[in-house]
Amino acid sequence: MKSVWIRCGIVTLAVVACSNGEEPPCGSDLTVPSGFCASTFEEQAGPARHLAIDRYGTVYVAQWREGQRSGGVLALRDTNGDGKADARAQFGPEGGAGIAVRDSLLYFATWSTVYRYRIRAGETVPQGRPDHVVVGMPETEHGARSIALNPDGRVLYVNVGVPSNACERNYPARDFRGALPCTELESGGGIWEFDALGVEQTFGGRPFATGLRHTIALTVHPSGKLFGAPHGIDHLASWWPSAGYSREDAAAIPSETLFEIREGGDYGFPYCMHDPRARRMIPAPAYERNAVADRCARATEPIAVFQAHAAPLALQFYAGSLFPKEYAGGLFVALHGSIFHDPLPRAGYDVTFVPFDGDRPSGPPVVFASAATTAIGGFQWRAIRPSGLAIDSSGALYISDDNNGRIWRVWRRTP
Repeated sequence: MKSVWIRCGIVTLAVVACSNGEEPPCGSDLTVPSGFCASTFEEQAGPARHLAIDRYGTVYVAQWREGQRSGGVLALRDTNGDGKADARAQFGPEGGAGIAVRDSLLYFATWSTVYRYRIRAGETVPQGRPDHVVVGMPETEHGARSIALNPDGRVLYVNVGVPSNACERNYPARDFRGALPCTELESGGGIWEFDALGVEQTFGGRPFATGLRHTIALTVHPSGKLFGAPHGIDHLASWWPSAGYSREDAAAIPSETLFEIREGGDYGFPYCMHDPRARRMIPAPAYERNAVADRCARATEPIAVFQAHAAPLALQFYAGSLFPKEYAGGLFVALHGSIFHDPLPRAGYDVTFVPFDGDRPSGPPVVFASAATTAIGGFQWRAIRPSGLAIDSSGALYISDDNNGRIWRVWRRTP
């Protein structure tokens, strides 16, 4: 079967060609466990954030707006079965971070708006204008809007982060004491719930859950439970020197955390943070300890923790059958990495796996995919910054990297 191309403005479509039945060669730039293979699916994906894959194998990439690049949705297909994208299309009004696909509907979240496109069966891109599902989200700092759909596709969860590090009282005046109460939580720092099939829903009202600084890594378990990994605060030593944290302390605290996010839940930010040494939530240094101690003693504890400042950007439960049984139902976590782990060795810059038994972790996190460390100037730098994850119908795992503009495909080698 030959490929058929149709060009319409900036839109390109391709009919999927037959596979040649051969596995693509393994790459050498991404290290994965023995028995697995990783190859580059796309080398020029731009500022690629989250990923979604439809039933026909189209890989949709949310492209973040960056510099002179306006971003949008990039659609990729492998039409000849060689494991690499050879058909591409682009659409969307602006850059964004969150993307999700359910049947014929594609959702794309930008700074202020969640769009919904309808894509015809077997096609790659939408033909009509998108619906505006959610409008009026605040265009403040930390503008990545991650989204997730519940199993029946009727509920849409949207992350809106706060514009600050720790809800400081007066950042321009360098007054880093935390505001009490933190009024930023009225319009950010939580997850909001919307009708996934609705239109023109104005952002606002009470959040589904609060106390979450910025939950870019957000997903729904097959059971319908919502999970998220918010970013922790930074600058413990330099912003609050009277708290007694050294630079090494500030590099190791607070933990990055994984929560089951329940309706009405409060997960502690900005008043509390997780201390990996104490293995519990403790008062954040922006606040007087006595003012928030009771709140932190009652705070929801995370179900898993990761190294400080590892910056989780995406979560993906494994529901495929291609990987060995120990991966069944487990959670992959894209850890973007951060310079705030200095002077300790860098944390993150990998895809980590958390084994699950049902809807709870059953073992510690382990690194699944990473890249070699390279020297740039006086710094040691990892060659990968994972930003998105998705599973295709065969059970292969896709990993996006917004730093290098690559997308990898990881699969289990045929014995």
